[in-house]
Amino acid sequence: MIRDMWTIFRREFATYFNSAIGYIFIVAFLGLNGVMFVLGFFQYPVAEMRMMFDILPAVLCVFVPAITMRLWAEDRSGNTLELLLTFPVKPVSIVLGKYFASLAFLILALAGTLTIPLMLGRLGDLDSGQIISSYVGAVLLGASFLAMGLFLSGLVKDQIVAFVLALTACIAVFLLSWGLVAAAIDDYIPGLGGNLQKVVGATGHYYVFTKGIIEVVGVVFFVVWTVVFLALNGMFMELRGRSSAKLTFALAVVLCLAIGMVFNALIADSSLGRFDMTEGRVHTVSEGTAKILSELKVPVQVKYYVTPSSEMPTELKSIERDVLDKLQEMRLVSGGKLEFKPIHMRAANVMAKDAPAEGAGDEGKSEEDSLEERMLDKGVQPFSIRARRQTGMISEMVYSCIGVAYKEKTEEIIPRITPMSLPELEYSLVSTIYRLTREKPASVAMVAPIEQIPRVVAMQYRRMGRRVPPPRDYYETVGRLLMQEKYQVQRVAFNKNEPLPPEYDALVVINPQELNERHRWEIARALAEGGKVFLAVQNYTWKYDLKRDGRNISLNSTRQDISPQINELLKEYGITVDENILMDNNSDGIRIARDARERMFGGGPSVKVPTHMVVKRESFNLDAPLTSRLGTLRYTWGTAIKLNEDDLKKHGLQTTTLISTSDQAWNIPPAKLLFEKDFQQPPTGLKAYPIAVRIRGQFPDVYKEKKRPDWPDEKQMPGRPPMPPRPDPPAGQLKPAEGELILVGCAQMYRGNSLDWGSWGLLLNSVDSLALSDDLVGVRSNKQIDRSISDAKISATARVLWSFVNCVLVGLVLIGVGVTRSIMRRGARARYAAGITTTT
Repeated sequence: MIRDMWTIFRREFATYFNSAIGYIFIVAFLGLNGVMFVLGFFQYPVAEMRMMFDILPAVLCVFVPAITMRLWAEDRSGNTLELLLTFPVKPVSIVLGKYFASLAFLILALAGTLTIPLMLGRLGDLDSGQIISSYVGAVLLGASFLAMGLFLSGLVKDQIVAFVLALTACIAVFLLSWGLVAAAIDDYIPGLGGNLQKVVGATGHYYVFTKGIIEVVGVVFFVVWTVVFLALNGMFMELRGRSSAKLTFALAVVLCLAIGMVFNALIADSSLGRFDMTEGRVHTVSEGTAKILSELKVPVQVKYYVTPSSEMPTELKSIERDVLDKLQEMRLVSGGKLEFKPIHMRAANVMAKDAPAEGAGDEGKSEEDSLEERMLDKGVQPFSIRARRQTGMISEMVYSCIGVAYKEKTEEIIPRITPMSLPELEYSLVSTIYRLTREKPASVAMVAPIEQIPRVVAMQYRRMGRRVPPPRDYYETVGRLLMQEKYQVQRVAFNKNEPLPPEYDALVVINPQELNERHRWEIARALAEGGKVFLAVQNYTWKYDLKRDGRNISLNSTRQDISPQINELLKEYGITVDENILMDNNSDGIRIARDARERMFGGGPSVKVPTHMVVKRESFNLDAPLTSRLGTLRYTWGTAIKLNEDDLKKHGLQTTTLISTSDQAWNIPPAKLLFEKDFQQPPTGLKAYPIAVRIRGQFPDVYKEKKRPDWPDEKQMPGRPPMPPRPDPPAGQLKPAEGELILVGCAQMYRGNSLDWGSWGLLLNSVDSLALSDDLVGVRSNKQIDRSISDAKISATARVLWSFVNCVLVGLVLIGVGVTRSIMRRGARARYAAGITTTT
């Protein structure tokens, strides 16, 4: 059987390349995928192939029917099928030989796209595991499409008809995977669309592979449908020409399709295991989670309050299975110290309370009906979800939240568990558990300036009879976001009337301005006594001005000093914030308004300024949990951190560089004005500069031989009575303990609208590490990495070269192989004909 199958395989596979059609198919496939990928990649360069694999199912819907349309239809139209079936070869060998020939042709076409991961590996940091998993998914999806196309090709004589039938079937399977299509079907027959999506929709399983997960359920799904269609194909060839074959075959088709649907329905909601192929295994429970859960003294109780899947909108039908799979995985790594159970709740029971049925009384209320009402006081509430229906978008009320209980403490509720929030579920759950195990909530003392309205401006408002605007708090968002993470944030003015609180878990100081001796004494005292401090310093900002000289536009910059005056303290430890102006070729363009109209509407020309630095993955310390999986960081007007290794070693302080600039950075001496020539990259002296560091150890008491400085007198606002003096408590005896300092040379990224996911991730990771545990940071870091590629790595030459390689080169090689093979075949035929003539 294997020998017969191999004979058919060689014949069919060679047929693809005996004419130009096989080469045309592959060149068209590679050209389409290459062009579509390259066009998007060079606009937003990211070292991943999701862009190609996301559109691949649609491409295969057309490409696979083109491969399979001739496999049987050509034999039937050429009347060679009967001759083939008369050979001493079993029909199953013929079917498998043709199938594996088409599968090899598809794999060869997919192999032609390997120039794309080659390019990504050269330009950026590629996750090879995710790429391998995506190709496995592509092969499995293509294999099932091929089996279906091969089966349909055997039913007709015309290749065009076979192509149209296979195209229609592939598109139907593709569309049934869409939630919109499934929801539209559910409008007509409730539940049908969701069930068809579960048992027939192939691309839903395929997209799991593109995430870097080889799921056994997905593999089984594709294998089942492949076997079903191959079995039907072999059965059709066996029954062909027999009496009553049509009725028998029709029954076989119905039975096989039913078996495939029932089998996939049975395994759809089960977890047969999976293999996380991603770098760092981001879809697997992290080591930090395992450590935190295994150290629990008593089991933690987790309840998942959720609407039954049969009543969920189509878009959320799989949410219960996904959440329970994650909880089951966490239960296993906890050694049984995490116990969970789902509790089904119906939003209609809560809505019925507001509109009771006429004549209904409390005695008619069942235990299940009252559950939703009782849970409202605990914070378990339904929420509105947007769902698409035939009539348009509607809102449905559903339950999907988690309650966490530990010992006698009040149950904590994690609200709104949706597909969008699933990647953060592990961190949300573990951080909630970790906080519940603490004796008291984690607290953060936060020091950040509040910009007062200038006195002259305030007086002008009063003269005009207008209300003076309140002070501008550009760092209010930081405090609010920390409170959302369940931290108790104490915002202090850091003066005599509002000093640092006596107890806190972490001190966050952002953009300190004109620190006096007492400020420095307080920070030094905190570090020497084992305090944990996050310090973000800004030495200066810049005001830009565009000058037009004829057709040329020049950029001038005026320095605005902030004067944090923190180096007087930091130099005692062996670190300082550099006074030089830091620049990096890896920078962002900004829009600079030239007049009031452009300032109002955010217009103006875009100018790339090297002081607007962009820090990408290759500049992060990938071995440090704080920065191993951070996203892009905008380091606007930041400065470098200078380390004196001798002083650090003398004090026994351990230093870890968390973030550096790219190796295309440089600095220039301090200046009040910068002109366009000052922004030019120098020919030499480029290197990477540390811009965020972590220092641990026993910090020296730098004020050991000095008297504690007094607080300076506070300036009084005109027209306001002076505040009563607050007594200064005694300093007390210093109690040495190992402290920790995270120093960042930029505070602008935390100001107002400048706060983004990269800067917030760095701050939150730092606070989690300082106030709670590095293990919790590891849990938060267990996510996909930002694999953006620096523009500095993609030169104009590289763009042209890689565009040629991915869009043209492989096609040219195939054309060359085709031409060479055609010449060789012609030569062989000519020699054969000459040999016959000579013999005659």
